[in-house]
Amino acid sequence: MGSGASIMCASCICEPIFWLQNQPFRHFICSSSIVTLPLRKLMAATLPTKSIHVSLTKWSFSLNPGPFSMKGHALITIIASCGSSGVYAIGIITIVKAFYHRSINPTAGFMLALSTQLLGYGWAGIFRKFHVDSPYMWWPANLVHVSLFRTFHEKEKRPVGGYTKLQFCILVFVASFAYYIIIGYFFQGLSAISIVCLIWKNSVTAK
Repeated sequence: MGSGASIMCASCICEPIFWLQNQPFRHFICSSSIVTLPLRKLMAATLPTKSIHVSLTKWSFSLNPGPFSMKGHALITIIASCGSSGVYAIGIITIVKAFYHRSINPTAGFMLALSTQLLGYGWAGIFRKFHVDSPYMWWPANLVHVSLFRTFHEKEKRPVGGYTKLQFCILVFVASFAYYIIIGYFFQGLSAISIVCLIWKNSVTAK
């Protein structure tokens, strides 16, 4: 849960900063889910398991979060998704400063961002019975995360001459990352070159 909160805080702060760059860098929820897995397993393997007692209370805690479960992974992803798109009200503050050359008081800006966020969560809580608890209100985009969680946490026997779901996922992740970092970030002009049209120059179908 701590990892998810850290990702959410970093997302809310860095998303508006990165988006204003010439070549914006954005992260998606699947990226957070993939990065969280090795970090969380590393924490479970290296952090001390000794309990730390809080003086003058009955409370105690351990720095080691324990084994990484599918439920914990889903919770971290939900927390990270809350901050993946940033705060919409930041756009208001940016527009006022960039186009109208006026500054908003930091307290007023903070209250604006906080009120818009709480308003959205409040409406979601009011209509939870219809939009969350109802079995008919499922979103196809969530099936991607369900498949990802099952790939990461369910044990699977490797077929002869093939790959497990996790191994195949890692191969696709490395290949897609290498493809995007070269063509989608460093040399975006390469994405405008049509290889098919270069091969078949006179083909109407290819064009």
